[in-house]
Amino acid sequence: MLFSFLILLLNNGCNSPKFYNEIKRMYFKEKLTHNSLKKDINKELFKRIQDRLVQTEHIIYYYQPDYSVSDNNFSGIILDVDNGIYFYIKRKNINEIIIDTIPNSAYSKYQIDNINLFINNEKEKLKKMGDKCTYSGVNVYDNIYEIDLVKNMSNKFYFKNYFYCLDVQ
Repeated sequence: MLFSFLILLLNNGCNSPKFYNEIKRMYFKEKLTHNSLKKDINKELFKRIQDRLVQTEHIIYYYQPDYSVSDNNFSGIILDVDNGIYFYIKRKNINEIIIDTIPNSAYSKYQIDNINLFINNEKEKLKKMGDKCTYSGVNVYDNIYEIDLVKNMSNKFYFKNYFYCLDVQ
């Protein structure tokens, strides 16, 4: 009886490892990935945020790699869809992952607007805005993962970052 209770508790407890496993499964589903499986930054992120995702079955994870190709820094947002809570995330170095409230910045607004376009199934609009953006330098692709554990659904969408072209569109 106690053993059955422990199994039930473990299966219903924390969904964070389930979210991470789904994200890891999708790394190579699309053309772009900025993750090294040796130093999987998402594993550490979802380990650190697990206590905040206990009561959710559905997330949207907006992941934007740093413009530097030489490191694994990133920023983004995790939306707990079930509870309507946004978590700002940023990795500054190997030992520092920030999980906080959304800062009041133009870039955070850009990310939230893109999440809303994704939720409203306006993926083509996101792709077109990214395709129209031509700036010199490294092209960075924003990634949006959606995972719904109840519906057993997960998908990944990516588009070219167009933040620096917003003033010309």
